[in-house]
Amino acid sequence: MITDSETLEDFLGEEVVDPQATPIGTLACFWDSPDGTPVLLGIDVEELLDKTHLLPAKGAELDERKSYVTVQFTKEKVRKAPCLECGGELTPQLEKKVFAYYGASSFDEDIMAEDASPRELRRKSRD
Repeated sequence: MITDSETLEDFLGEEVVDPQATPIGTLACFWDSPDGTPVLLGIDVEELLDKTHLLPAKGAELDERKSYVTVQFTKEKVRKAPCLECGGELTPQLEKKVFAYYGASSFDEDIMAEDASPRELRRKSRD
């Protein structure tokens, strides 16, 4: 399980696979909370290179020996996920859309309440 963004940073550009080790794409970027906990992953799917698909970091595992990231979702699920370019701004509305798509149980915290102030998520990508 991924616990901190420093470790995850070493996997930027590495392959992302589903639970059956079927390739999904590559880790393009991720967003973490101010305490350094990864929240969202940005995956570039080969056939859809013009979009970066978002998915929860919860449940993802790093395989240092094979240099890939295993996520809890299938390629088909990720292909239909909300998208955002790695350089784009993650708005509270888009974050809620990702929560709704995958379900709140896919995240470490509840969906933000309508009146909650936006969380500050920091983006990290290969620059």
